[in-house]
Amino acid sequence: MNLSNYCDEKEQTWKKNEQEATEKLVNYLNQHIDEDLYQIANTDDSVELFQNLKVWLLKFYPEQLLEGIKTVGNLEQRFQRSLIYSLILGVTRDSSNVDVIYDVLKQAKVIEKMLVYDEGFYEIITENFGTIPFMKADVYFQKKKDLLQLIEKMDENIRDRCHEVTFEVIKNYEEFQAVTAICEKGLNENYYHSYLLDADGDVVDFTANLFMPREQYELLQGAEILNSISYQEYLKEKDQSVKYDESKTLYDLLRNAVYKQYQSEHKKK
Repeated sequence: MNLSNYCDEKEQTWKKNEQEATEKLVNYLNQHIDEDLYQIANTDDSVELFQNLKVWLLKFYPEQLLEGIKTVGNLEQRFQRSLIYSLILGVTRDSSNVDVIYDVLKQAKVIEKMLVYDEGFYEIITENFGTIPFMKADVYFQKKKDLLQLIEKMDENIRDRCHEVTFEVIKNYEEFQAVTAICEKGLNENYYHSYLLDADGDVVDFTANLFMPREQYELLQGAEILNSISYQEYLKEKDQSVKYDESKTLYDLLRNAVYKQYQSEHKKK
């Protein structure tokens, strides 16, 4: 059992899936709209093109885009969930284009509206996914200064450090639990992601500056749970997996989760 190789193979397969899906979609769109999307996006990478133009396409070519997504593999619900999550990230990360995303999603009927309440509480109202409440994590935890200071110390490229950030929090705060899951991104790609559960079972994702109910978070992320542990449970588990990390480069939470994923897959065989 070589966990690093196993993990790399999974991630390479997921990236290949995304490349194939976006290429198929862009080729369809180039045939059905009077535009050269590669030229507009100034790239020959279909994954980058889709990421940069998806909101623009939804605004100006909604019918062609949604029909193209159907031809790729009936990914409309997944696409809608990803758009809603993009809107949430726009809010929690104070993105400059959040108003544009909101207007396009409302125009395309992906959402009905977004409500903003006192004390930084938001609700997105949708027909297909119900009501989705959320807050910025730094607002929710504004009175927990020590926790926010811990996060600030890790602020460099924090968006790409989910396994490290989550591990540091459970190591220092016993009220939190770490979840590692396979989540969705892009049009048809997956990735390994770690986030926190608080004592009430709500999700805290500091890489997204996000606090929200677990059910809605995992719905939008399409999460397939691999592992859920406290720090003490991690200490009991780690020796089972560390000897199979031949590269010694896997993050602690990821290594334990991938070990369980590997075991689960091979038991089925």
